Amino acid sequence: MKRVIVPFILALIAVLLAALTPAATAPPAEAEEVWENFDAVADKVWVNKFGGITIEGWADCTQAVEKTTAPADRPDVVVVNVNWDAIQYVGRTKVILAQHGSSIATQCYPGEPGTNRWRTWSPAGEAPWWVYSADGKFAPGWIAVEVHGYGRFVAGEDAVNLIMRSQAVIKAERYR
Repeated sequence: MKRVIVPFILALIAVLLAALTPAATAPPAEAEEVWENFDAVADKVWVNKFGGITIEGWADCTQAVEKTTAPADRPDVVVVNVNWDAIQYVGRTKVILAQHGSSIATQCYPGEPGTNRWRTWSPAGEAPWWVYSADGKFAPGWIAVEVHGYGRFVAGEDAVNLIMRSQAVIKAERYR
């Protein structure tokens, strides 16, 4: 009986020691989460005859892709969502506000800055999407636009989260 107990006790001690080592008790390694900025700018605001607006611009995340990936691992395309808030001041006391949260992804890589265009487009992608304000009608003239967006792509085993925010004051033009 002594011969059976000694190997059993040694095996039990080995299992307990293995279970208490840091590698065995540490949670499984997860992919690192990376946050990078990308560029997106509004450069055109259009106003229709009913006082609605549509905005367009360009997006570029080339720098974020090149910073976080090796040349062989770069994705063919990266898409982002670009959203915006627009404010037009009328006189000294009135403000017209509109917001748009895009449900259509926009390509931001590859390409030269300014070539990956985004626009406030209908969900079917066939025509401009007009956004109206409950505060009144927009008119041609100066409109402050804040653009904010986000995206994500995988670089090897890491997920790269893209985020951006920009502001511009743009002279809106009448849409014809």
